[in-house]
Amino acid sequence: NFIVGPSFNKEIALLCNKRKIAYIPGTATATEISVAEEFGAEIVKIFPGSTVGGPNFIKNILGPMPWSKLMPTGGVTAEESNIKAWFDAGAACIGMGSKLINKELIEKGDYELLTKMTAGILKIIKNVRKN
Repeated sequence: NFIVGPSFNKEIALLCNKRKIAYIPGTATATEISVAEEFGAEIVKIFPGSTVGGPNFIKNILGPMPWSKLMPTGGVTAEESNIKAWFDAGAACIGMGSKLINKELIEKGDYELLTKMTAGILKIIKNVRKN
């Protein structure tokens, strides 16, 4: 079990720590990242990734905060070059919402295509992380 949110919420962080549930709060500044980590977040969501500075933001944060595990969302696309840029910058993982699971596929119930698309993204990630 895990909870991903668009922002940091102290009450959610405390409850998740108490119940041993991973909490991945959204942040957009070094201070927000630090606060989330102080409240037990092991992975911190960077949101919206493309708006706060893209892969360079990740790289710049990890300079003075190399212990941070960052997960960009918002601006992560299915293209290998985009995924590579995030991992090259030091992202621990990536979050993909509507760029991977779109409303039309869900409404159509096309889970076979969704499974194929997800497998394709996982293959790209494995290749990028291997190199």
